[in-house]
Formats: sequence, C-alpha cells, structure tokens
Amino acid sequence: MILAMHKRLAVIGFLFLLAACGGPPATEIVVPTESDESSSADLSNDDVLYTEYSDRLVGQGESSVLFFSKPTDPFSMKSDAVIRATYGSGAALVSTYRLDFQTSTGARLKYGVLVEDTFVLVDSTGARVANFVHPPADVIGTILRGRLPSPEAKL
Repeated sequence: MILAMHKRLAVIGFLFLLAACGGPPATEIVVPTESDESSSADLSNDDVLYTEYSDRLVGQGESSVLFFSKPTDPFSMKSDAVIRATYGSGAALVSTYRLDFQTSTGARLKYGVLVEDTFVLVDSTGARVANFVHPPADVIGTILRGRLPSPEAKL
C-alpha cells in the first residue's frame, strides 16, 4: 500500500514537473501596427526622422535617440506607437534610430543596454548621455525633444 502510494506521488510529481516546464515553444505572434515595423517605413518631420539605426548617422553634430526594440515585446510595441504619434504630431525635435535588440549586440555593449524597450539619449559626438528602460509615454515625449526628463518623472 505504501509502495503504491509512493508510485502515484512520483507519477503525479513527474506530471507537475512536465507541466511546470511547459509544452512546446510558443509561436511568436507579430501584431501588425499601422505602419509595420519590418516594412522600413520611416517617419520624418522637417530635419528629424524616425528610422533604422546606422553607425554613420549617430554623432554627426546633433543629439539623437536610440530605441532598442524587439518586435514581439509588448513594451517595445507600445513605445513604438508613442514614437510614431510624436513624430506624426510634429513634436519630435531629435532624430530617433531604431535598433533590433536581438541583433545589435555591439551597439548594446557600447551603450550599456541590457533589456529591450530601452531608449538611449546620445549627444552630438555619439556619446551616451542617459538610458531609460520602459519609460512611460510622457517621458518618451520629453526624450524625443532631446531633453532629460525631470527628476520627478516616474521611470
């Protein structure tokens, strides 16, 4: 009786272990946006633009913002929508360059980026001024104007 009980507990424990480890890997679901990020559609507003990152564009005498995103990350998707709305309204004053978080290892090391949905404010020489992880919409607006948010801003 005790041996049969141990077997049942072992089987139940094994089943719980399998359930805890999960099933097959989840399929990535890409939610389409107004202007799909993979379509290289750029937004521009006079002298500032929102486009893919290029080493030769950063540090050319003007401040800029780097946005490290992951297409399937909900925080990145939300931030991308805020960026697009800001550029669409004409409120952005600095160029923003989008980097794919997974493939931009060199830039991540250079700018100290550890997680997706990170914004890096870069000065006119290309040096990092500040990093912001998962900033709220009002802070993103402040960053896109080329300013550091006030200390009272929640990050």
